[in-house]
Amino acid sequence: MPDRLTRRRLLRQSGILAGALGAGPLLAACARVEPEAGAGATATAAPTPPATASPPGGFEGEAITLLVYSGLTEELYKQHFVPQFQAATGATATIDSAWTEGIARLEAAPEEDPPFDLVLTDPTQGLPAIAAGLFQQFDTGRIANAAAFAPQLLDTTVWEEGYGLPFHSSSMTLATNTELHPEPYRTWAELLSEPPPQGVMLYTLPYMSLSTFAAMRAEQEGDPAAGAQMLRDDLDGVLAFAVEHRDLVTYFWPSTTDGVNALVQGNVAAGNIHGNGLLAPIRDGRPVAGVVPPGTAAYAQLFFAVPRDVRNVDLSLAAMDHVASREFQEALASSGEYAAAIPEVAAAQAARDEAWAQAFPSTAEEFAALTYYPYDVYAEHADRIAEVWDREVLRSV
Repeated sequence: MPDRLTRRRLLRQSGILAGALGAGPLLAACARVEPEAGAGATATAAPTPPATASPPGGFEGEAITLLVYSGLTEELYKQHFVPQFQAATGATATIDSAWTEGIARLEAAPEEDPPFDLVLTDPTQGLPAIAAGLFQQFDTGRIANAAAFAPQLLDTTVWEEGYGLPFHSSSMTLATNTELHPEPYRTWAELLSEPPPQGVMLYTLPYMSLSTFAAMRAEQEGDPAAGAQMLRDDLDGVLAFAVEHRDLVTYFWPSTTDGVNALVQGNVAAGNIHGNGLLAPIRDGRPVAGVVPPGTAAYAQLFFAVPRDVRNVDLSLAAMDHVASREFQEALASSGEYAAAIPEVAAAQAARDEAWAQAFPSTAEEFAALTYYPYDVYAEHADRIAEVWDREVLRSV
């Protein structure tokens, strides 16, 4: 983890920064992040000339491998993307999966023979990979289906500079086991003022849990919406707060599945979680509840990128375009646990699935107010965060 975070220093030279968390109501305004004045705009490796792709079809006999996240994403891509894309293009599609080790696998492969033709990643890993030259630029005009995405999702330099197709996942959510704590927690600060005897869980990665500590501190000080700005103005203070209250945490969950299982089984009573992880157990009648405390919303950003030297750039971009298609976005949303980047698809899913509507944006107002984790802060102060988080927060975890 320290090495992965430290490599983010390259972002300061590349200018490839994504949307950042803004302060505001339940769903706050999405802010643009641009390079600082005087920062260089050249990555460590010379950028690949923009690639172009032909329309889908005509790829009979070709093969493509997508790397996506393990778990639900892998299942949905195998179930829906593979048959849809193969029928549309004639190509054979294979889904591989990983979590934080995915970029490392790409980096370890021979430059001229990447193991994946399209990679799902996020700013914490994908942006350093762009800066290191692991991904190539492409002509965004060739991803025609992205025109139907909510404009706010594409309002990032990673899209404008042609390095990735960005979209949102779910929001940082306060989860409670309602058998252990019948009245669900409503604010992050309540975990400090009324800690459950069964324990509290937080995500092992700081991009979420440092935002949780910032929200706790902001709520304690009477301004719940100030957490995002605290991370910008007083990062050391937030880090010190995290260290001071580290013993509140009895379990640092490494994956959403692990976190949800710990909550459902009563190993912990409350904590943070990716909101979509609660949808299945709620539908199954398990004793869990979740809320996004007002002023603390922060969505994870994901994006697809094309590794350099892939076998067939046209095929990789055809696959990216299919990810953005209405057909596939509808399949993702219909799972009841995955966001939709196309507003019309999101609105239709929300109308028939109340639980889904509580977890994901579906109206124009909600999309316009969508905010991300403060990835720019984490990039700029990567070394400091890594040192404190690993040595003083996680400790022996």
